[in-house]
Amino acid sequence: METSRPRETPSLEYVFEIALREPHAVEVRRLLESCGSEFVPPLSTRTSTHQADLRGLEERDNRPGEYFSELSHQPFVLALSDGRVVAFLSFIEDYPVMRGEERLVTTYVTTICVAPERRLHGVATDLYRHLERDASSRYLSVRTWSTNAAQMTLLQSLGYRELARISDDRCEGIDTVFYLKDLSDDAR
Repeated sequence: METSRPRETPSLEYVFEIALREPHAVEVRRLLESCGSEFVPPLSTRTSTHQADLRGLEERDNRPGEYFSELSHQPFVLALSDGRVVAFLSFIEDYPVMRGEERLVTTYVTTICVAPERRLHGVATDLYRHLERDASSRYLSVRTWSTNAAQMTLLQSLGYRELARISDDRCEGIDTVFYLKDLSDDAR
């Protein structure tokens, strides 16, 4: 019986871009279009990267046009293979988040997307680690949905703690889950 071995992946280069440049913008959009339906709700139904109301959004088409338009003006950590985008993490700096009565200023991760063939190779972990090293805020925040087990497991393994949960926020049975990481707890 043959044992399975991890697939080898060529090394990746990680870079920050304050605003997407060509050809990276085209590659990010292509990646969003290929993965957008995996999000709950799909990215093509959203108008913003930090949209509050996520219930009852109707599919407009299969391209996340409005979402990408806003996203493209945000800073990015890009994972490049031979100069091509294979994964990205976008974020907003100085984003307010409430922790009880306390208002925190965070670096808010709006979107993380890894090409399917690059998943399970630590790329998402590396994207978060690069952001953590260079974040301008003491806190990082991110939200996901309750059925996104891979993302929730990753966040917990990186030291993120559940901050809040909104039941049935995305649809019946699917909650929005907010996570927070205090970078002062880490040895950067």
